[in-house]
Amino acid sequence: MKNVLVAYLNGSSAIVKMADYIAEGIRLSSQQATVVKIEDIVGAGEIRDYAGYIFGSATYSPDIINPMNIFFIMADKAGLAGKVGTAFGPLTSDILYSNITQAPTLIFGHLQHVLRMKPFGQGPFNLKEGMVDSNEGIKTCRNYGRAFGLKLDLPIGRE
Repeated sequence: MKNVLVAYLNGSSAIVKMADYIAEGIRLSSQQATVVKIEDIVGAGEIRDYAGYIFGSATYSPDIINPMNIFFIMADKAGLAGKVGTAFGPLTSDILYSNITQAPTLIFGHLQHVLRMKPFGQGPFNLKEGMVDSNEGIKTCRNYGRAFGLKLDLPIGRE
């Protein structure tokens, strides 16, 4: 059984719920999931030994917000290169940023190109904030987490 870190930048109840539902999906894949607020992580050693990483942030601007950039400096020191990573986040209906400027997409690109992590094949996960508590939203979050957890058991080259 492998452990996945689901770490999110606190900002709204929607992101907390998404993190919890994604973690439930990971557990449905027979993996472990640890859910933490990024603000509670104080050193690179705390995030070093996970098999996979899912980072979350809501979209607040057309760029990665500063607390997430500060976290990535620490994450780079943890040596996450080659580990599977992805990103998620709720999207409020009043935000009109294009898909490429939404937080999960920006974070996903940073994981690939800066931290040199192995990207999760399904790509970043955005969910409209109003859908998070719906049956469909909960199911979608769980399915995303389950698919991520199952990927960890695939042999290299079979992703």
